[in-house]
Amino acid sequence: MHLYCAPDVPFQLKISKGVGKGKVFTFADNEARIGRTPENDIIVKDGGVSREHARIYAQGKKVLVEDLGSANGTRLNGAVIAGPSALSDGDSVTIGDVTFVFEQDDAVEYKGQDRTAIVASVDSEAEEDDGDAAPVEQEGGANGARAGMTRRVSREELKASPARGRRSLVKSSPSRTAVVADDRGSRGPSIARRHPTETAVEKARRRRDAEGSLVGQAMFALGELPRSARIGVGVVAALGVLAVFGGVLYWVRGERTASRGPEPAALGVGRVEDSFGFGQGVDWERQDMKIFTFALNVAGKAVAVLRYQAANVSQDEVVITVNGVEQGQVPPDTLDTEAREVELVLRPSSLKQHASNSLMFDNTRNPPGKDSWKIWNIGLEIVPIPEVAPEELLRLAGTDATKAKEYYDLRDVGPDNLFKAWKSYRNAWLTLEGLDVKPELYDYVRAQMRLVAPELDRKCRLMMLEAQRAIELKKYKRARQVLDDVPRSFPTRDHRCQTLAREKIQEYDL
Repeated sequence: MHLYCAPDVPFQLKISKGVGKGKVFTFADNEARIGRTPENDIIVKDGGVSREHARIYAQGKKVLVEDLGSANGTRLNGAVIAGPSALSDGDSVTIGDVTFVFEQDDAVEYKGQDRTAIVASVDSEAEEDDGDAAPVEQEGGANGARAGMTRRVSREELKASPARGRRSLVKSSPSRTAVVADDRGSRGPSIARRHPTETAVEKARRRRDAEGSLVGQAMFALGELPRSARIGVGVVAALGVLAVFGGVLYWVRGERTASRGPEPAALGVGRVEDSFGFGQGVDWERQDMKIFTFALNVAGKAVAVLRYQAANVSQDEVVITVNGVEQGQVPPDTLDTEAREVELVLRPSSLKQHASNSLMFDNTRNPPGKDSWKIWNIGLEIVPIPEVAPEELLRLAGTDATKAKEYYDLRDVGPDNLFKAWKSYRNAWLTLEGLDVKPELYDYVRAQMRLVAPELDRKCRLMMLEAQRAIELKKYKRARQVLDDVPRSFPTRDHRCQTLAREKIQEYDL
């Protein structure tokens, strides 16, 4: 911006807004400053200012401002000027984002004081404080340096400054606020600039880019808010996201519960595949206990066998009772936990014929809920006992035990021999449960069951692992072949392995 001064018309410009806010430029009586010289140029570092933007010059006793065909125009007191316009004391001249306050002052004395203050008028409607931005520079030699000086006056001088028919340096207008800084660097109230290095052109470009979408407009508006307001909006938005997430989670859990229906509470012909207990992956949380009811409606003598799977259970943690009578304990975890199925014969003396019975999985830990436990795939099998003499029951059990030993010895010959050995030992065991007095064969059969059952579970687990490994390697044909071979080793669903194979085929759509 070019500024020309006549000998009789001294004036000064103070930046009240924009880059270099607070600087004062004084043009006093100096013949060397008349006319167009480099010393009369003020360089404003703002993207909204043209290379040849405007000039301020003296004509007679008046000082005029004129736009030099700039791209963004020159504003006088907020209005764009069309030609040379006269300046009065206190007028504001705006180029780009920089606003100068015009002052006529013929007392240009610069005397050092112990305590001084830099005074710059600030428009109260401005939303930016550019105190930290790059300064405005004035070119030239000694005169230019003098013109670029910041006027420093004492606080006493500010209070006693006469009006002389002009507005004093510290304005008292309601639309303006004085920002005073002493030599220690303390400052009065200001509004933090959101984009310290942004020019008017860049800001206009951001606004145009944001008009293309609602999100862009919202982000632009948010960026123009004060820091405290932005923090408040961020907190409200975060709470909203959490509320939406909680609502979605609640809905998903509700849909999952609705798809399963009500919590199972009775045992019948089929299996209850839902899980119970406490901890991660449990369908129905029961920190202390889970109770089922069942009916025993058989005409003759029968044995009730409880079958289930368990995980995350330690020794002596979960006890099974029927009608208040303890039946046994859930065995602790092993390597075969996920494939292992536990069987427990319920004592006939504790059962009620043709009446409702209560079966409970009771977590004995006190207090409950701190340790996880899980019971699932629960079923109750009623096995009728032939109405024959005890001697005949013993003979039938002996035959099954003999066949079981033969199958077990040939377990490496045929794929289903291990399963047949387990099945025959199981039949012998259940038959002997019908005897009030258990023979030695009963203990032998139970010992063989404890030997064969884990081996059968391991065989199932290895087949599932082989299928899973093929799936992970994307060898789906091989995985389907392994799962199709499961019924050859497990001919019936008396063991869970056949069900596991069917579930994996459905899960991966093999």
